[in-house]
Parts: sequence; C-alpha cells; structure tokens
Amino acid sequence: LAGGFVPYHVEIYWPEEWRRLFEALGFPKPRLTEDVVSAWSEKFEHGLVLSNGNVMSCGPWSLDDPAWTLLLPAWIAQCVNAEVAPQFNSSPCQLVVEDSDELTLALIGDAGTGVIAGDNNPLEQIMQQVQSSGADFTIHLGDIYPSGAPLFYKNFLKVWRPGTRGSLTVNSNHDMYAGGTGFFDVALKHPHFSAQGGSSFFSIEFGQWIVVGIDVAYFDDSPFLFSGALKDESQVAFLQEAADKADQIGGRLFLFTHANGLSLDGSSKTKIWEQVTAVLGRQPDVWYWGHIYEGMVYSEFSAPKVQT
Repeated sequence: LAGGFVPYHVEIYWPEEWRRLFEALGFPKPRLTEDVVSAWSEKFEHGLVLSNGNVMSCGPWSLDDPAWTLLLPAWIAQCVNAEVAPQFNSSPCQLVVEDSDELTLALIGDAGTGVIAGDNNPLEQIMQQVQSSGADFTIHLGDIYPSGAPLFYKNFLKVWRPGTRGSLTVNSNHDMYAGGTGFFDVALKHPHFSAQGGSSFFSIEFGQWIVVGIDVAYFDDSPFLFSGALKDESQVAFLQEAADKADQIGGRLFLFTHANGLSLDGSSKTKIWEQVTAVLGRQPDVWYWGHIYEGMVYSEFSAPKVQT
C-alpha cells in the first residue's frame, strides 16, 4: 500500500506530459484509487502505526507526503545529465585533536530538511538536546529529503547546529538524487561545515582513535544508489592509511558511512560491507551508518500516542 502513494500522487498532481514520460520509462501506474485514499485519510490523518513500525500519515516526509514525488524529476535529470554533479574533491579532510584524548560525537542521520510547518520541529528539538549535551562534533550521516536539492539543504542548515568543535557530514543516496548539488555547493560551503574543507570524506584523530567518514554515494551505480559503493581510489587509499595508522598506535578505527553494512536484522552482509572489509583486511572496530532505520518507540507524548 505504501509503495502505491508515489504513483498515485504523480497521477493526481503532475502534468499530463510528465505522466506520459513516466509511463514511457516504465514507471508503474497507481493501484490506489481516490475512493481508497479517501477511506483511509481519516485513519492516518494523525498517524497510523504500521506493523513494521513506520507511521502512515500525510505529514512532512511521512509515507503519504506528496513531496516524495519531487525526487523523480531530480533523479531523471541527473541520470540524463551526469555532469550536473559537482566535481568530486579527492583531497580528504584530516582533523587532529591534540588537546584531548576524548571526544563526544553526536550522530544524526536522515534528518530530512529540518523545517516542518508548526512548532513541533523534530530536528530542532534534536539539535536542542545535542547542544545541551555539549558534544564536540555533530555529525550528519546523510539524507536530506526528498532529493538533497539546494532549497532543501538551505532549510536544513537553518536548524542544524555544530558541536563545540564543529560539524561534519557524509554524502548519501538522497543527496545524489539532485546530483549532489545541495551537498557540495550548499552544505560543504556553509560555515556549519567549514571544518570539512569542501571534502566529502574526512578523519578525526584523537587519543587512541581515528574516526573516518567516507562518501559511498558519489560513485555508486546501483539502482537508485541504494547500495553504496567504495571504489574511488583516493578514498580507498585514505581508508587504508587510516587503518594502518590505527594499527601502528595500537588504536581503534571508527567508521561512518551512509549506506548500511548489514541488513536490518543483521543476518546478511551488504556490498559495502564486503568492499570496506576488503580494503581494511578486517572489520572496523566501530561502524555507524544511516540509511535504514527500524528501531522505534512511540510514547504517549508522540504523535501516534502508541507504545510498541
């Protein structure tokens, strides 16, 4: 049912010439009818929790938000003209913290645009908690919805707040649906991410730790860039050097990617897992990713007011 909403909204809201183009490209016709959607509208007006933990609602970035259809023209445009993507920066950002052997990192992934109408802005509330924690770095694990276009990134940056030492971000599939224009031309040039020096991959060295974030989206050629890929020579060499240095100092390697290394239940390894471990010759000591998310708790204070 959820997968039918994008075709449905295209059929309802989009001009006829676009619908003909999508049909020619094999885009599926909607299986939902207006009667079915109308019958369901009252049920998910305030949020209906599905069996897999997702919330069905018409709210921003929920499963029935018409804005999801905006990623389609962005995706098609960058497929037709690959040169829309800014040039990849093959020089990594390398930060060394010499005044402390410990750092606090606040990790936030798949934050959407950050701007939602009304007073209940989830990202703003999260950023308030992060700031109160006094985290040294805030790190975004990728995905600005729906397409990572400059407009959506500008909205995101209005709410995002760096840690006391700065903030960093990694590239992702949704960011590349707009060819990476928002990520490279807006985010990496903004003061919030000035510490990154315009690079989409980075390291932070402190104490016995080397923290590495790599860009697994820019060179990904999987359908809808969903799998992630580590095949850029500059990043491969950078990751190898970081791992060698961690081994030399008897330290630990902490890795960030957007794409997931394991399936949701942890039962199978993904392509990016195989690529990363092949480069390292082992597993990272710690690995955090975004992209997939299913751990959810709904309290009496949340919109659905349901506990699971």
